[in-house]
Amino acid sequence: MFKQPSAGSDFKAADHIGHLIIFYVRELREGIVTSFGTSDAISVDLVVLTDPKGPRPETQVLLFQKPLIGSLRTSIGGEPVLARLGQGTAKPGQSAPYILQPFNEQDAAFATQYLNSVGGNPFQSTPTFAAPAPAPVAQAPVAPLPQAVPPQAAYPAPSPAPAAYPAPQAAPIPVPAPAGNQQAEAMAAMQALGMTVPPPAPVPAAPHA
Repeated sequence: MFKQPSAGSDFKAADHIGHLIIFYVRELREGIVTSFGTSDAISVDLVVLTDPKGPRPETQVLLFQKPLIGSLRTSIGGEPVLARLGQGTAKPGQSAPYILQPFNEQDAAFATQYLNSVGGNPFQSTPTFAAPAPAPVAQAPVAPLPQAVPPQAAYPAPSPAPAAYPAPQAAPIPVPAPAGNQQAEAMAAMQALGMTVPPPAPVPAAPHA
């Protein structure tokens, strides 16, 4: 009947420069009070496809950067947006803005492969319903059977039960190999989803002064 509240995401754009991301744009929130004053933000759910440990969904992400709001606000409630997160040219006295860079064919193929592996939208689940129990079938009354007369001869003594067989030995449980580096973790995550190796994330260039 009730759902527990979920914690907001701690997604930081600065940590995801160059990564391939799917954005599901939810709504534009206006007049949010922050430590820097009142600001607007775009609310999204997203999937970082090129995370070192495999595709990582994030929910309830608020993006305050105006270029990101401008790129995403027209997609509210529509099709997901696929892009790589980048940085533009900094203006004098300001930090370089975060921008969305176009995807290529390899990016689109990998994103499609991921969505197919999770059955479409990773943020929607199809409810399941229990089948109704069948109605009980009325049983016709059964006449009682006549009591059989026991024979006078004694029955032979039952044979002794056979000796118990020894319990089968449990098969040894394989011990998993120790986890490798982040590349091995990513490969394992890809294989679990039936996916191939993701397109590598480019090394982010230093922000322009």
